[in-house]
Amino acid sequence: MAIDNQQASLDDLRKIEKAVGIVSRRHAPLQSSEDEGDTHGRAGHNEDTDHLFDNSTVESLLKENEECRIYFRTCNGLQTYVDRVVTLIDSQTEAKPEFVPAGGLLPLKKEKKTTNEVKQRMSELSHILKCLSCAALNDHNLSLLSSMNLISLLLRLLCAGDKASAALDSVIDLLNLFSIVADSRKVLALNLKHSSAALERLLSLIGNSDNVILQCVALSTLNNVAMETSIRQLIAAQAQSIADTILEGLRSTHLLVQERTASLMANLCCDKGFRSNFIAGKSCNASLTACLQQTSAGSELATSVLAALSILLLDEKCASDE
Repeated sequence: MAIDNQQASLDDLRKIEKAVGIVSRRHAPLQSSEDEGDTHGRAGHNEDTDHLFDNSTVESLLKENEECRIYFRTCNGLQTYVDRVVTLIDSQTEAKPEFVPAGGLLPLKKEKKTTNEVKQRMSELSHILKCLSCAALNDHNLSLLSSMNLISLLLRLLCAGDKASAALDSVIDLLNLFSIVADSRKVLALNLKHSSAALERLLSLIGNSDNVILQCVALSTLNNVAMETSIRQLIAAQAQSIADTILEGLRSTHLLVQERTASLMANLCCDKGFRSNFIAGKSCNASLTACLQQTSAGSELATSVLAALSILLLDEKCASDE
């Protein structure tokens, strides 16, 4: 992860601590002012001014400053924000869902809130996830988050479709971070293995040409998680259904989409089941060759295309020799 050298001021750290306190108060059950002995009901804090706090400032501090990311963990920001994610997800359901160990995933049910309330909660959820994504740029934070059931929560949101569309970019950004590091990638792979719906949803996003940034992050996430054999085998079973999406990605007018699609294909081609299912009825060699002819020799795209093409051609030669 990228680490900066900028020092955090005392004011910056206070802003982090205040943000955690605000989220904690939103998450905690309401208490009477008589129990607390103050007029605001929460340990002397004035919640009337909480809405005036600039959330984007916290996102910026966590994104740009390593000391702020460490302090965020120190003042229990990670657990507080994950708890808030649970609350926001559960608030959209008719009843609190039962959490299933090892990544059992339950889709969101029909909202009981008004449209405005749902939008407000989705907006807050998006902010919370962005903060967690920035905090996860610290390796230790990322490791802790992977052990807090956050991955299964993210996959629940991924399966929620339009209900969580406002938070989709933040969900994919976090999943991509988890897919980069080996330990958290294994946790993500285990969760995906237990949720075919989440994997199918992730696969569908690689063809989302309406949002190129989201498409590229989804491609990167799949490419990383496909390093796990179990995920390659699961994707292999759907190779024919996603073949057109992959070939279309190779023909994209966006170089980054082409590069990440070719890299994903080269990775998936390491699985024999994927190769045999993917080739069936598809002119993939012709598409790869056409893509290769249009790119510069020695480029990242050319390297990935050559890797995939060589595996496929070798496979065909072995088959013909038999």
